[in-house]
Amino acid sequence: MNEILDDHAIVEQLQRVTLFSDLSDEEGTLELYRVARLVQQAVYQPGEWVFKQGDPANRLYIILEGRVRLYRLDHEGNTIELRTLGPGDWVGETGLLVGDFHDATAEALTPVRLLYLEREPFLELLQKRRTLRTRLKMAREVERRRDLPHYDWLRDDELVIFSVHRHPFFWIRHAAPFLIIFLALSAAYLTAFFRLFPRLTSPIIHILDFLFGAATLFIAGMLLWHYFNWRDDYFVLTTQRIVHSERVWPRKWSFQEGALRNIQDIHEVRLGILSKLFDFGDLVLQTAGETIHIDLLQVPHPAELRELIFREIEREKAREMLRLREQIHTKLKQRLAPRQVEQPATASHTGKPRPQRRLGKGLIAVIRDYFIPPSWEVSPDGTTITWRRYWLVGLAKESVLFATMLVLFLIWVHWGQTQPLFSILMLFIEGGCFFYALWMWEDWHNDYIQITPKRLIVVKRTPLYLKEVRRETTLDRIQDINSNIPGLLAKLIKCGTVSLETAGTEGRFQMEWLRHPEKIQAEISKRQEAFIRQQQEAEANRRQEEMLNWFATYEAIKQGLHGDQPPAQQGA
Repeated sequence: MNEILDDHAIVEQLQRVTLFSDLSDEEGTLELYRVARLVQQAVYQPGEWVFKQGDPANRLYIILEGRVRLYRLDHEGNTIELRTLGPGDWVGETGLLVGDFHDATAEALTPVRLLYLEREPFLELLQKRRTLRTRLKMAREVERRRDLPHYDWLRDDELVIFSVHRHPFFWIRHAAPFLIIFLALSAAYLTAFFRLFPRLTSPIIHILDFLFGAATLFIAGMLLWHYFNWRDDYFVLTTQRIVHSERVWPRKWSFQEGALRNIQDIHEVRLGILSKLFDFGDLVLQTAGETIHIDLLQVPHPAELRELIFREIEREKAREMLRLREQIHTKLKQRLAPRQVEQPATASHTGKPRPQRRLGKGLIAVIRDYFIPPSWEVSPDGTTITWRRYWLVGLAKESVLFATMLVLFLIWVHWGQTQPLFSILMLFIEGGCFFYALWMWEDWHNDYIQITPKRLIVVKRTPLYLKEVRRETTLDRIQDINSNIPGLLAKLIKCGTVSLETAGTEGRFQMEWLRHPEKIQAEISKRQEAFIRQQQEAEANRRQEEMLNWFATYEAIKQGLHGDQPPAQQGA
C-alpha cells in the first residue's frame, strides 16, 4: 500500500486517463514524463474523505488500489449515491483544468492508494509546453468552460459557468435594412454608370461619386456600430449570480446583477419559426422585485442555458446545506468532547493601523469640502461608506445661473459707479442670484447614499433641513443591483446611476450622478454577500444551540428518571 511508483509507472497510469489518451506516441510520452514529476501519491484509510462536497476542486485523482464511494447531498439534505471508484478509475478533470467546487463527497471504503495532480503546477506546465496544451483530450463541457473569459468584477470565490452574447441573428436583423439600402444604392450607381454617365458632365459625375461614397461610409459605420453594440452586450452566469453587461456605443453603459438565491422563476420564450430553426430565444429570470428583471433576450440554446442556471441554483442551495451540517458537526463535537476540539486562536492585527481622521479641520479644508465634497468617503474604521453626487455635475447644471451672475457683475462694474440707483438695484439682483445659487448648491450636495455592514441608507433633504426623506433597508432585502452610465459625457467624467430594488415595501432605491457607479455596485454586492453569509451563520448557530439544548434536556430527563428508580431496579 505504501509502495512509491517511479515516473515510468506514473506515465502508464496517466495514459489510461482520457485527458492524456492522445499522448501515447514518443513525443507525447516525453510530455507525460514532465507531468509525472508533478504527480504525488496519497493513502486513505476506510471512512476518510478524499474530498468533500462543496470544497474547492483543484486536483485530478487516479485510483491505484482500493474502493472509493461517491455520493452527494441535494438541497433538501437527501443523500444520493452516485458510483464507486476502483483501481484505474479517475475523477477531477474539471477541477484540474477549470477549478470549481466538488459536487460530491469521495469516501474511502477500503484502504485506498491514489495519485493526484494539482491544478496550479499543471497550468504552469501547460503555459510552457504548447505540445502538451494542444493535445489534451478534454471533455466538451470542460473545454467550453476553459475558454470562458475572466472578468475584473468577479469575487475571489466566484467562478464563471457561462458567458454568452445574443444570437448573431440579433445583429443581422438590425443590420439587414442597411445592407438592403447599400445593395439598392449600388444597383442604382452601376445603372447610372453604364447608362447615364456618358451623357453627364464631369462635375455632376463627381457629385454622384461623392454622394455614393458618403452613403457607403455611413452605411459601413452603422453596420460597425450595430456590431459593436452586439459584441458588448453579454450575459454571464457565475456560481453566485447572473450578470447582464451592456454598452451602447458610445453613449451608454449598464451593469445589472441578481443573486442566484433570489431567482424564483425562469420562463423560456421562442417566437417565430426562425427562433426554432436557429435555436435561439428569450429567458426571463424573475426575482421577488417588481421593477428590474434580468432578461436573457435572443440568446442561443436557451434550453441548455436554462438547465445550467437551474443546476447552479441547486448547487448553491446544496452548498448552504453542507455549511449548515458542518457547523452542526463542529458544535456537537465541542459540546460532547470539549477538550478534544481546539478553540481557534484570536487573530492578531499585524497590518498597519488605519490613520484616524482629525477631529478639527482648518477653514480652508471646511470651505473646500463644502464646495468640492468628496464623492466617496470612508469612515475612519472602514465600516461605513458615503457616496455623494459629483460636484462637477452640479456646477455644470447651474452654469447658466453663474454666467448670468458674471454678466450682471460686469454690467455693474461698467455702469454702476455713475448711476447709484442702478448700482443698488444690480447689487440686490446679484445678491438674490448668489443666494439662489447657494440654495441650489446646498440642495445638490445634501443628498447621499450610505452603506454600513448591515444597512443601505438613502438620504434626500432640502437646504436648512426644511424637508428630509430618509429611506433604509437591510442588505439582505436587496434583490437586484443595476449601475448605468447614461451617455458619452457621463462616461468621460465616470458618472452614472445606481439603482437597487428591494423585496419589501421600500421599492426602488436610486441615486444619480455618482462617480464610478460600477465600483459602487461591486461594493454593495460584496457587502450584501458578506451580510447574508453572517445571517446564515447566525441562523445556523441559533438552530444548533436549540438542538444542543434539546440534547441537554434529554440527558437531564434521562438521568432524572434513572435516579428516581428503586435501588433494586438500578442494580438490575
